[in-house]
Amino acid sequence: KVLDQLRGRDVLLVLDNAEDPLHGDSREFRAMIRRILDVSRDLKLLVASRQALGNCEGLLDCAEKVYTLTPLQPVHAAILFMQWCPRDIDKEELQEGLGRGGGGGGGE
Repeated sequence: KVLDQLRGRDVLLVLDNAEDPLHGDSREFRAMIRRILDVSRDLKLLVASRQALGNCEGLLDCAEKVYTLTPLQPVHAAILFMQWCPRDIDKEELQEGLGRGGGGGGGE
């Protein structure tokens, strides 16, 4: 059904956290990527993952561009979180979250 909805459309499809299927059954995941790309010439695919797809197993003709991002500093992650959070967060709650390493990417 998803492929039918994508067929022939000019769309950006985002697959986030793709390292899980890459670690699980990478051959099947790459085959799914191939099927997605084959349904529309105008479809663009953004795959967010901690590892590259790799131009192999049916994806040799794909123009994979890998962008390596560094983790946000905890204070920057907190600011971003506060900007997008659906509710107000008070200063104490924010400090508690940062104290527990909830600031996003400090030690990875």
